[in-house]
Amino acid sequence: MFDTWPRVPRTQLRRKDDPLPKALKTTPQKMTPRPTSAADRLRRNLKMKPLDRILINAIVDARQGVDGALQDGALHEAVDEFVRLNGRRHQSYFHSGLRDVMFNRPVAKLPADNATRRRWYWAGAIFGWARTEDWQRIAQAYIDEQTVRDLGDGIDRASKSAGLQVAKALWKTNQSAQLPTFVRPRLAKRTDVHRMLSDAATEALRRDQVGVAKQLFALLMECSQGKVHTDVAASAPTVRRRMAHCLRLLGEHSQSQELLQALLEERIDVNNQAMVLADLGLLRGHFRLLDDVHIPSDGSARQDIVERLEAGETYFRRATDIEEAPFAAHGHYCLGVLALADDRAGEGRYDTAYRHLEQALAHFQSRPKSYPAPLIPRTALYLGIATVQLLTAAQMRHGTQLISEGLRSDADLPTHFIAPTISALSLSDLAIDELAELFLEAGGDEALDALTQPGMISELPIVPEKLLQRAHRPHQKRESRAADLRLALAGFLRLNNVEQAVLILDELEELALGG
Repeated sequence: MFDTWPRVPRTQLRRKDDPLPKALKTTPQKMTPRPTSAADRLRRNLKMKPLDRILINAIVDARQGVDGALQDGALHEAVDEFVRLNGRRHQSYFHSGLRDVMFNRPVAKLPADNATRRRWYWAGAIFGWARTEDWQRIAQAYIDEQTVRDLGDGIDRASKSAGLQVAKALWKTNQSAQLPTFVRPRLAKRTDVHRMLSDAATEALRRDQVGVAKQLFALLMECSQGKVHTDVAASAPTVRRRMAHCLRLLGEHSQSQELLQALLEERIDVNNQAMVLADLGLLRGHFRLLDDVHIPSDGSARQDIVERLEAGETYFRRATDIEEAPFAAHGHYCLGVLALADDRAGEGRYDTAYRHLEQALAHFQSRPKSYPAPLIPRTALYLGIATVQLLTAAQMRHGTQLISEGLRSDADLPTHFIAPTISALSLSDLAIDELAELFLEAGGDEALDALTQPGMISELPIVPEKLLQRAHRPHQKRESRAADLRLALAGFLRLNNVEQAVLILDELEELALGG
């Protein structure tokens, strides 16, 4: 009976009024692409024939000693014969290069040597070294051989197969400064090369190699023009934003601002919008990097940071208004530091700082490799300081953990926060001895001076002990020594440590008799 149904055009098979229930319809499942190996990508780049693939596998199997593989002598004869079969097929010399490096043979003198044969020969050699990640050998070949240096032009399949590996070798051997010279725009347009150059440029920027980073980002910006792969086009806003970072670090503020403002006028994703706005705020505040935003212990330096953050505050707030952007955390961090550092804002600043820093820390901790090492523990420390001031038991416990986390990771401690933090903690039943020890370890003498304020010594036994140690330092002035001894005496008396108090009284008496 099915044969009697009229044929229906395919365009009419999916009508809106289709009576078939949705539950009975099936949706074709998307096939997950199988991961490709380096050899698979190589064959795709080289458009290799079946015989090429067989010979590559034979070379690899023979080198690895696979059962049933060709003996070394037979393999060398097969490779040489394959090359001689067609002298005009320069691609065959790839196998000679691969074979020579895999078996540690000396570089061959090619028959009827010409540039194209040399390019294919060295492409094979480079692939062989790349299989074992022998980046140093590739980097040395780059220094020694002009042909290898020419493989960055992207003009043929030899360059497309070997150019990425040479570039990666330069990066891996800390020679990123050579990349802008080696990689030409034609090769840099390839997705894999573009991605590697972006990683190398970002690493150079984080290592403060700004000149190298600027050259690489300039190359990447040039490659983003015109018809490019979707992935390359999608990365263009990030490349331009990081180029603006380079310009800012080099003091070229007007060019950096122009680049960022132009990005805002384009249709970019919300994360890039949030980061660009935060960058503009940092630029207005004359900050080199997000990591430069911190709270100094010195009062005048702290006021300077506050004023600079206020200069970019409008942009930071615009960044945080983009709620669906996780990278609005950059703006949240700056606003949190501003609230915490600004003594004029009163007690309400702690709640503001808490709200912003909490969001910033959550994002930073989700992407730890994307941010400089000091930023995460510093944010945790600042959030902990703000948290304990909210004066609830749960928040104090959480704040104490955050402060400990930050200090144990060597976050810089703004010592003017020590006294109010300890005062807040003393209102609860929390043990603060451990935290005080961390404060003293991180803040040194400044922390010790802060902890000798009225009401502190009786609660913290470690303080009079540290005062006594400081009083007995070599070359300590008599006046400073006497001051520390008097404070230590008061502390030990409050702790009912009469024995230690008597010893200090004797020492003070000797100082008094000595004038």
